[in-house]
Amino acid sequence: MALTIDTLNALVKEKSITDGLISQVYEYNPLLKYFKEGKALVDVSGGRRVMASIEYGSMQGYNWSGAGEIPSASNRPEFATEAWFDWAFYNAASKIPYREWILVEKGAYTVYDFAKKTLDILARSVAQDFEKKFFQSWNSATSIATGHNQKVFGLHQLISDTDDLKDAADNTTPIYVGDIKISDLPQWKSHVFTYDAAKPLIANLMHAVNTLTYKWGKPDMILTSQAIYEAYCEDAYNKSGFLVRDEIATSLGFGVGASFNGIPLVFSEDPALNNTIYLLNSKYIKFVVHPDVNFKLSPWKQISTTNYDYLATMDTTYSMVITNRNAQGKITGVSV
Repeated sequence: MALTIDTLNALVKEKSITDGLISQVYEYNPLLKYFKEGKALVDVSGGRRVMASIEYGSMQGYNWSGAGEIPSASNRPEFATEAWFDWAFYNAASKIPYREWILVEKGAYTVYDFAKKTLDILARSVAQDFEKKFFQSWNSATSIATGHNQKVFGLHQLISDTDDLKDAADNTTPIYVGDIKISDLPQWKSHVFTYDAAKPLIANLMHAVNTLTYKWGKPDMILTSQAIYEAYCEDAYNKSGFLVRDEIATSLGFGVGASFNGIPLVFSEDPALNNTIYLLNSKYIKFVVHPDVNFKLSPWKQISTTNYDYLATMDTTYSMVITNRNAQGKITGVSV
Protein backbone atom coordinates (compact mmCIF):
# COMPACT_ATOMS: atom_id res chain seq x y z
CA MET A 1 0.00 0.00 0.00
CA ALA A 2 1.42 3.36 -1.01
CA LEU A 3 2.27 5.73 1.80
CA THR A 4 0.21 8.91 1.53
CA ILE A 5 -0.53 11.93 3.72
CA ASP A 6 -3.74 10.09 4.69
CA THR A 7 -1.55 7.63 6.60
CA LEU A 8 -0.27 10.45 8.78
CA ASN A 9 -3.71 11.97 9.22
CA ALA A 10 -5.15 8.62 10.30
CA LEU A 11 -2.30 8.15 12.77
CA VAL A 12 -2.63 11.49 14.54
CA LYS A 13 -6.35 10.96 15.02
CA GLU A 14 -5.64 8.11 17.43
CA LYS A 15 -6.58 9.08 20.97
CA SER A 16 -3.18 8.21 22.40
CA ILE A 17 -1.55 10.55 19.88
CA THR A 18 -3.96 13.46 20.36
CA ASP A 19 -3.78 13.17 24.15
CA GLY A 20 -0.02 13.04 23.92
CA LEU A 21 0.09 16.21 21.81
CA ILE A 22 -2.03 18.10 24.33
CA SER A 23 0.18 16.90 27.18
CA GLN A 24 3.29 18.01 25.30
CA VAL A 25 2.00 21.56 24.96
CA TYR A 26 1.57 21.83 28.74
CA GLU A 27 4.89 20.14 29.50
CA TYR A 28 6.75 22.58 27.26
CA ASN A 29 5.23 25.57 29.06
CA PRO A 30 5.29 25.02 32.86
CA LEU A 31 3.44 28.31 33.41
CA LEU A 32 0.58 27.08 31.22
CA LYS A 33 0.59 23.79 33.13
CA TYR A 34 0.53 25.67 36.44
CA PHE A 35 -2.64 27.55 35.49
CA LYS A 36 -4.23 24.41 34.05
CA GLU A 37 -3.68 22.53 37.30
CA GLY A 38 -5.29 25.20 39.43
CA LYS A 39 -8.26 24.15 41.51
CA ALA A 40 -10.73 26.85 40.46
CA LEU A 41 -14.23 25.49 39.88
CA VAL A 42 -15.62 26.61 36.54
CA ASP A 43 -18.46 25.61 34.24
CA VAL A 44 -17.06 24.77 30.80
CA SER A 45 -19.91 22.53 29.66
CA GLY A 46 -20.52 24.71 26.62
CA GLY A 47 -22.30 27.88 25.71
CA ARG A 48 -20.87 31.18 24.63
CA ARG A 49 -19.23 32.14 27.94
CA VAL A 50 -17.55 30.60 30.98
CA MET A 51 -19.19 30.83 34.39
CA ALA A 52 -17.13 30.82 37.59
CA SER A 53 -18.54 30.88 41.13
CA ILE A 54 -16.63 33.53 43.06
CA GLU A 55 -15.11 32.47 46.38
CA TYR A 56 -14.53 34.41 49.59
CA GLY A 57 -13.43 33.31 53.03
CA SER A 58 -16.18 35.03 55.01
CA MET A 59 -19.60 36.57 54.50
CA GLN A 60 -20.28 40.22 55.22
CA GLY A 61 -23.31 41.18 57.29
CA TYR A 62 -25.45 44.26 56.81
CA ASN A 63 -27.83 46.16 59.06
CA TRP A 64 -31.07 47.50 57.62
CA SER A 65 -32.92 50.59 58.72
CA GLY A 66 -36.62 51.18 58.42
CA ALA A 67 -39.80 49.55 59.63
CA GLY A 68 -40.17 45.81 59.97
CA GLU A 69 -37.76 42.95 60.58
CA ILE A 70 -37.53 41.73 57.00
CA PRO A 71 -35.89 43.98 54.38
CA SER A 72 -37.96 44.87 51.37
CA ALA A 73 -36.85 44.20 47.83
CA SER A 74 -35.90 47.85 47.46
CA ASN A 75 -33.37 47.91 50.31
CA ARG A 76 -32.11 44.33 50.26
CA PRO A 77 -28.45 44.28 49.11
CA GLU A 78 -27.46 42.19 46.11
CA PHE A 79 -24.47 39.86 46.24
CA ALA A 80 -22.40 38.92 43.21
CA THR A 81 -22.00 35.14 43.18
CA GLU A 82 -20.92 34.48 39.61
CA ALA A 83 -18.27 35.87 37.32
CA TRP A 84 -18.58 35.51 33.56
CA PHE A 85 -15.72 35.34 31.10
CA ASP A 86 -15.45 35.29 27.32
CA TRP A 87 -13.90 32.61 25.19
CA ALA A 88 -10.96 33.44 22.94
CA PHE A 89 -10.05 31.54 19.79
CA TYR A 90 -6.46 30.53 19.07
CA ASN A 91 -5.21 29.11 15.79
CA ALA A 92 -1.75 27.83 14.93
CA ALA A 93 -0.57 26.43 11.60
CA SER A 94 1.69 23.43 11.04
CA LYS A 95 3.33 23.13 7.64
CA ILE A 96 5.03 20.09 6.19
CA PRO A 97 7.17 21.08 3.18
CA TYR A 98 6.53 18.74 0.28
CA ARG A 99 10.23 18.03 -0.12
CA GLU A 100 10.29 16.77 3.45
CA TRP A 101 7.25 14.55 2.93
CA ILE A 102 8.98 13.02 -0.12
CA LEU A 103 11.69 11.79 2.27
CA VAL A 104 9.02 10.05 4.33
CA GLU A 105 7.59 8.41 1.24
CA LYS A 106 11.05 7.22 0.25
CA GLY A 107 11.60 5.68 3.69
CA ALA A 108 13.98 8.22 5.27
CA TYR A 109 11.57 8.28 8.26
CA THR A 110 8.91 5.92 9.38
CA VAL A 111 5.56 7.66 9.44
CA TYR A 112 5.51 7.15 13.22
CA ASP A 113 8.87 8.85 13.71
CA PHE A 114 7.89 11.65 11.37
CA ALA A 115 4.59 12.19 13.20
CA LYS A 116 6.44 12.31 16.51
CA LYS A 117 8.92 14.89 15.20
CA THR A 118 6.26 17.06 13.54
CA LEU A 119 3.95 17.10 16.56
CA ASP A 120 6.87 17.83 18.89
CA ILE A 121 7.78 20.92 16.85
CA LEU A 122 4.13 22.05 16.85
CA ALA A 123 3.76 21.52 20.61
CA ARG A 124 6.93 23.50 21.38
CA SER A 125 5.88 26.37 19.13
CA VAL A 126 2.37 26.60 20.58
CA ALA A 127 3.70 26.39 24.16
CA GLN A 128 6.10 29.28 23.58
CA ASP A 129 3.45 31.34 21.84
CA PHE A 130 0.94 30.90 24.65
CA GLU A 131 3.21 32.50 27.23
CA LYS A 132 2.65 35.82 25.46
CA LYS A 133 -1.12 35.33 25.72
CA PHE A 134 -0.97 35.63 29.50
CA PHE A 135 0.10 39.27 29.25
CA GLN A 136 -2.01 40.52 26.36
CA SER A 137 -4.82 42.98 26.95
CA TRP A 138 -8.50 42.28 26.44
CA ASN A 139 -9.61 43.35 22.97
CA SER A 140 -12.97 43.77 21.32
CA ALA A 141 -14.37 41.15 18.98
CA THR A 142 -14.29 43.83 16.28
CA SER A 143 -10.50 43.57 16.23
CA ILE A 144 -10.67 40.08 14.69
CA ALA A 145 -9.92 41.67 11.33
CA THR A 146 -6.50 42.69 12.63
CA GLY A 147 -5.80 39.16 13.83
CA HIS A 148 -6.30 39.73 17.54
CA ASN A 149 -9.49 37.89 18.62
CA GLN A 150 -8.18 38.27 22.18
CA LYS A 151 -11.20 38.37 24.47
CA VAL A 152 -9.45 37.10 27.58
CA PHE A 153 -7.85 39.27 30.25
CA GLY A 154 -4.11 39.47 30.75
CA LEU A 155 -2.60 38.81 34.17
CA HIS A 156 -2.05 42.54 34.64
CA GLN A 157 -5.83 43.03 34.33
CA LEU A 158 -6.94 40.03 36.36
CA ILE A 159 -4.55 40.99 39.16
CA SER A 160 -5.36 44.63 39.72
CA ASP A 161 -7.11 46.96 42.16
CA THR A 162 -8.92 48.86 39.42
CA ASP A 163 -11.47 47.96 36.76
CA ASP A 164 -11.00 50.97 34.49
CA LEU A 165 -10.71 49.05 31.22
CA LYS A 166 -11.92 50.23 27.85
CA ASP A 167 -13.08 48.35 24.78
CA ALA A 168 -10.35 48.40 22.15
CA ALA A 169 -12.89 49.22 19.46
CA ASP A 170 -14.13 52.54 20.81
CA ASN A 171 -11.88 53.26 23.83
CA THR A 172 -15.05 54.21 25.71
CA THR A 173 -17.16 51.17 26.57
CA PRO A 174 -16.22 49.95 30.06
CA ILE A 175 -15.15 46.33 30.51
CA TYR A 176 -15.17 44.67 33.91
CA VAL A 177 -13.26 41.55 34.91
CA GLY A 178 -15.85 38.79 35.18
CA ASP A 179 -18.56 41.42 34.54
CA ILE A 180 -18.22 42.60 38.15
CA LYS A 181 -17.57 46.21 39.15
CA ILE A 182 -15.26 46.78 42.10
CA SER A 183 -17.65 49.49 43.27
CA ASP A 184 -20.38 46.83 43.50
CA LEU A 185 -18.14 44.28 45.20
CA PRO A 186 -15.15 45.86 47.02
CA GLN A 187 -13.59 42.42 47.54
CA TRP A 188 -13.29 42.04 43.77
CA LYS A 189 -9.81 43.55 43.60
CA SER A 190 -6.30 42.28 44.12
CA HIS A 191 -3.69 43.42 46.61
CA VAL A 192 -1.35 45.85 44.87
CA PHE A 193 1.78 46.73 46.85
CA THR A 194 4.08 49.62 45.97
CA TYR A 195 7.72 48.64 46.24
CA ASP A 196 9.45 50.30 49.19
CA ALA A 197 12.94 51.15 47.95
CA ALA A 198 14.07 51.85 51.53
CA LYS A 199 13.69 48.15 52.29
CA PRO A 200 15.44 45.17 50.68
CA LEU A 201 13.72 43.08 48.06
CA ILE A 202 13.27 40.18 50.49
CA ALA A 203 11.49 42.42 53.02
CA ASN A 204 9.09 43.64 50.34
CA LEU A 205 8.37 40.05 49.32
CA MET A 206 7.85 39.01 52.93
CA HIS A 207 5.30 41.76 53.56
CA ALA A 208 3.29 40.86 50.43
CA VAL A 209 3.37 37.12 51.12
CA ASN A 210 2.41 37.58 54.77
CA THR A 211 -0.55 39.80 53.84
CA LEU A 212 -1.92 37.33 51.30
CA THR A 213 -1.21 34.28 53.45
CA TYR A 214 -3.07 35.76 56.42
CA LYS A 215 -6.20 36.22 54.33
CA TRP A 216 -6.25 33.38 51.83
CA GLY A 217 -3.35 31.03 52.40
CA LYS A 218 0.17 31.15 51.03
CA PRO A 219 0.56 32.03 47.35
CA ASP A 220 1.90 29.07 45.38
CA MET A 221 3.78 30.91 42.64
CA ILE A 222 5.86 34.09 42.42
CA LEU A 223 6.36 35.32 38.85
CA THR A 224 8.62 38.18 37.87
CA SER A 225 11.21 39.40 35.36
CA GLN A 226 14.65 37.90 34.90
CA ALA A 227 16.33 41.01 36.32
CA ILE A 228 14.31 40.88 39.54
CA TYR A 229 14.74 37.11 39.78
CA GLU A 230 18.52 37.42 39.58
CA ALA A 231 18.56 40.30 42.07
CA TYR A 232 16.57 38.13 44.47
CA CYS A 233 18.98 35.22 44.08
CA GLU A 234 21.96 37.52 44.70
CA ASP A 235 20.30 39.05 47.75
CA ALA A 236 19.35 35.65 49.14
CA TYR A 237 22.89 34.37 48.53
CA ASN A 238 24.35 37.26 50.52
CA LYS A 239 21.92 36.73 53.38
CA SER A 240 22.15 32.97 53.71
CA GLY A 241 25.59 32.05 52.44
CA PHE A 242 24.16 29.68 49.83
CA LEU A 243 22.07 30.05 46.71
CA VAL A 244 18.36 29.57 47.23
CA ARG A 245 17.36 25.99 46.52
CA ASP A 246 15.39 25.65 43.30
CA GLU A 247 13.99 22.12 43.58
CA ILE A 248 10.40 23.30 43.93
CA ALA A 249 10.42 25.35 40.71
CA THR A 250 12.41 22.84 38.70
CA SER A 251 10.15 20.00 39.85
CA LEU A 252 7.31 21.89 38.15
CA GLY A 253 9.26 21.86 34.89
CA PHE A 254 10.86 25.33 34.94
CA GLY A 255 14.40 25.22 33.59
CA VAL A 256 15.45 27.96 36.01
CA GLY A 257 13.81 28.72 39.30
CA ALA A 258 14.30 29.53 42.96
CA SER A 259 12.21 29.45 46.11
CA PHE A 260 11.01 32.05 48.59
CA ASN A 261 9.61 30.75 51.85
CA GLY A 262 8.74 27.49 50.10
CA ILE A 263 7.05 29.26 47.16
CA PRO A 264 8.52 28.65 43.69
CA LEU A 265 9.92 31.89 42.27
CA VAL A 266 10.31 31.96 38.48
CA PHE A 267 10.64 34.49 35.70
CA SER A 268 9.36 35.17 32.21
CA GLU A 269 10.99 37.21 29.48
CA ASP A 270 7.78 39.05 28.66
CA PRO A 271 8.38 42.81 29.03
CA ALA A 272 5.06 43.16 30.90
CA LEU A 273 6.89 41.76 33.95
CA ASN A 274 9.50 44.51 34.08
CA ASN A 275 9.54 46.17 37.54
CA THR A 276 6.68 43.90 38.66
CA ILE A 277 6.28 40.82 40.85
CA TYR A 278 3.11 38.72 40.73
CA LEU A 279 2.06 36.58 43.69
CA LEU A 280 -0.35 33.93 42.43
CA ASN A 281 -2.70 31.47 44.10
CA SER A 282 -3.73 28.74 41.66
CA LYS A 283 -6.70 27.75 43.80
CA TYR A 284 -8.56 30.73 42.37
CA ILE A 285 -7.10 31.25 38.90
CA LYS A 286 -7.15 28.88 35.97
CA PHE A 287 -6.52 28.45 32.26
CA VAL A 288 -9.54 26.62 30.85
CA VAL A 289 -10.21 25.24 27.39
CA HIS A 290 -13.52 24.45 25.75
CA PRO A 291 -14.02 20.66 25.82
CA ASP A 292 -14.85 20.57 22.11
CA VAL A 293 -11.87 22.67 20.95
CA ASN A 294 -8.94 21.54 23.09
CA PHE A 295 -5.80 21.94 20.93
CA LYS A 296 -7.70 20.24 18.12
CA LEU A 297 -5.60 19.37 15.07
CA SER A 298 -7.10 19.35 11.58
CA PRO A 299 -5.90 16.96 8.83
CA TRP A 300 -2.93 18.03 6.72
CA LYS A 301 -3.98 19.13 3.26
CA GLN A 302 -2.12 20.51 0.27
CA ILE A 303 -2.19 24.28 0.13
CA SER A 304 -2.77 24.49 -3.62
CA THR A 305 -2.26 22.63 -6.87
CA THR A 306 0.94 24.57 -7.49
CA ASN A 307 2.34 24.53 -3.96
CA TYR A 308 2.51 20.94 -2.75
CA ASP A 309 3.29 21.76 0.86
CA TYR A 310 0.87 20.32 3.40
CA LEU A 311 -0.85 22.50 5.99
CA ALA A 312 -2.78 21.65 9.16
CA THR A 313 -4.20 23.97 11.82
CA MET A 314 -4.48 23.57 15.56
CA ASP A 315 -7.50 25.27 17.11
CA THR A 316 -8.05 26.09 20.77
CA THR A 317 -10.92 27.91 22.47
CA TYR A 318 -9.74 29.07 25.88
CA SER A 319 -10.11 31.60 28.68
CA MET A 320 -8.31 32.81 31.77
CA VAL A 321 -10.75 32.55 34.68
CA ILE A 322 -10.40 33.97 38.16
CA THR A 323 -12.74 33.29 41.09
CA ASN A 324 -11.00 35.35 43.77
CA ARG A 325 -9.03 38.42 42.76
CA ASN A 326 -8.38 39.30 46.41
CA ALA A 327 -6.23 36.18 46.86
CA GLN A 328 -3.81 37.43 44.19
CA GLY A 329 -1.26 40.21 44.53
CA LYS A 330 1.48 42.10 42.79
CA ILE A 331 4.30 44.42 43.74
CA THR A 332 4.76 47.37 41.39
CA GLY A 333 7.63 49.80 40.87
CA VAL A 334 10.27 47.24 41.81
CA SER A 335 13.75 48.77 41.54
CA VAL A 336 16.75 46.46 41.76
